Amino acid sequence: MLGVCRVLVIEDNPGDTFLVEKALSEQGLNCQVESLVDGEQALDYIAALPASLDLILLDLNLPKVDGYAILAAIREQPRLDNVPVIVWSTSRSPESEARLESFKVARYINKPADLDDFLKIGAILGEVLSARPGPLTDRSS
Repeated sequence: MLGVCRVLVIEDNPGDTFLVEKALSEQGLNCQVESLVDGEQALDYIAALPASLDLILLDLNLPKVDGYAILAAIREQPRLDNVPVIVWSTSRSPESEARLESFKVARYINKPADLDDFLKIGAILGEVLSARPGPLTDRSS
């Protein structure tokens, strides 16, 4: 199916990051997941991005710097133009959705409350990865 992919998860809850990794695995997606726990780390990482990414999963409500500032930094980096960003949050509002439109996010989803729904996120991530323009990062060579 897909080659090895590289996913960046920007999320302050390590339990949610663990469940994302499990959801990807449950879908048979071979992904290397890197995680950052606050907005400051994310801005530093994006500014010095060491390698290509295939997908970014971003929590809007982060310590130190919020998700909107991180989205702005991502969109300022030409090398991230083709990297889809999925934004997730515990709350969903029409104002947030309208604000996110200008950032061209691939999806905006609510964080699920139960494990079964959480594991379904793997299917959403797989869909977005499959639709991504360009080749996936292949670390097998």
